Amino acid sequence: MIGEHTTYVYVIGHRDGPVKVGVSAFPNGRLAQLQTGCPFPLRLLHQVAMRDRSHALKHEALFRDAWEHKRTVGEWFDLSCDAAIESLGILLQRERDFA
Repeated sequence: MIGEHTTYVYVIGHRDGPVKVGVSAFPNGRLAQLQTGCPFPLRLLHQVAMRDRSHALKHEALFRDAWEHKRTVGEWFDLSCDAAIESLGILLQRERDFA
C-alpha cells in the first residue's frame, strides 16, 4: 500500500549515464546524500513506489544481477537512464505476468 512510509526503487544519475538504482523511502533525500560526494550534478530520474521494502530490495537485486556486466564503481552502472527505467519496468511486468 502506498502511504506515508512508501519505499521506492529509484534511478539517480545522468540521462546518458552513469546511473545508480537503489531503494529509499525518501529518494530526494538520497539524491542529496549522493550529490554531496559527487563532482557532477545528479538528478532523480525515476522512482517507482513498491508495496514494501522487501519487494523493493528484491527488484533492486534483480536489476543489479541483470546489469552486473555494466557495473562501474560500487553501485553505479554504465547505462542510460532510459535503459535503467525500461529494465525496471520489464522486471515489474514479468512479476505481474507470472503472479
